[in-house]
Amino acid sequence: MKEEDGVDLDPGDFRIRRRYLHPSLFVLGPEGDTYPPPSDLIAEDEWDGMMILPTDVLLKSTSYEGALVGGLQTLQSNWIFSWPEPDSAPYMNEVTGLAGEEFDALVFNAAHGWYRQAIGCLRNALEILIIGAGLAVTGNQSLFDQWRNLAHEIGFGQARAWLRDSNLGQQVDADAAPGSVFGDDPTSWTKARYKTLCAYAHSQSGYNNSDFWESNGPVFRPRALQVVDEEFRQTLALSYLLVRLAWPSYTPGPGQVHVLDGPQAGWSHYDALLRNWLLI
Repeated sequence: MKEEDGVDLDPGDFRIRRRYLHPSLFVLGPEGDTYPPPSDLIAEDEWDGMMILPTDVLLKSTSYEGALVGGLQTLQSNWIFSWPEPDSAPYMNEVTGLAGEEFDALVFNAAHGWYRQAIGCLRNALEILIIGAGLAVTGNQSLFDQWRNLAHEIGFGQARAWLRDSNLGQQVDADAAPGSVFGDDPTSWTKARYKTLCAYAHSQSGYNNSDFWESNGPVFRPRALQVVDEEFRQTLALSYLLVRLAWPSYTPGPGQVHVLDGPQAGWSHYDALLRNWLLI
């Protein structure tokens, strides 16, 4: 990047430096106190092509929407401290971790201006969580093993039907009446949520970065960050409910309370149901 094209951060700004993490922080990291000199350094113009625009968005996101971006990070972090202890929910131990990877990627992508990609992570998370929950309520360990070993494919609709027909799922839907969480109507929460997230994943009109940016990008758009926050919170609320149904010794953590006590754009009518199932 040309010197005249950049604006330096204030010398006291903690974001001014890029640094390696110390090797000792990695379980399988290299020995010693530093790393070898670069052996295959990328060309500067190629580095600039990858980094200039996303870095500009990151600095603006954390300068002018720092509370919102920090809130996304808190939602992601709370998920880690609100999932089952090892072996307490066998069908969910792995999938909650996989969902956590998607939530982590959401925060990173959103802060750098890749808004559509950020929300697209939610579809992956919701799909794997509903499959894990569906297998849990049916107690089908054999099918779970086949699914994890790529020997059997399970779709979102099949997993939703297992939950719909289960005793726990029917209790949830009874509490959601006159609405539905797992029902067949297009307005049921799981069906409607998945359809919306698929629109982002498939970059449908109105759900892609061009619509967010209104130009090429990435570029900083505060309203797009707000959309990410709204979609994340709603998907997290449903995700916690799925974990609840699949975790026999369920215990609420900080995440459930934090989500329910925050904004509930588009899903406030499920508040009573969620508080009954997630906090009691």
